[in-house]
Amino acid sequence: MASVLAEAKTSAEQAKLLAGRVVNLELDARRTNVSVKLTEWHSGGDEEKHGLPVALDEKVTAFMLSADEKQQAAFVDIMDDIVKTGLVSFKETPIRRRPGTRTNTSVLDEVEAGIKELMDNTEGLSYADAAAQYMSENEDTYDKYLRSLEESTVDEENEEVGN
Repeated sequence: MASVLAEAKTSAEQAKLLAGRVVNLELDARRTNVSVKLTEWHSGGDEEKHGLPVALDEKVTAFMLSADEKQQAAFVDIMDDIVKTGLVSFKETPIRRRPGTRTNTSVLDEVEAGIKELMDNTEGLSYADAAAQYMSENEDTYDKYLRSLEESTVDEENEEVGN
């Protein structure tokens, strides 16, 4: 009987050690999955439009490791969408058009017309909300719009430097 008890005690200790190893392996796997997602989010995902700041790594990691699988999956879906679509800036950015710049005025006019149409057709819709809605519904136009602003900024900087 003593040998059976000793064997059972040894088996219980081994089971406890194996359970601890399994928990550690699962935690390592979760950390690896979080690290992979963070790397993807830093680079902007598949579309490489917007990236997650590295400054948020600790908070995101802590949350994802503490969340259950359902919460973690929902958070990943949200973050994937944010990285894909970006955030809405509430800061107004003036558009300066100078003679001789390469600003694509047709894109700017198209955006302004689309925003105006949304505001005209939706009572109480603010300019900022209409702009956000228009840009989210017209991603290709939004990309052209951003490129035209970047080109305009580069032209203006070159003008100021004398290039």
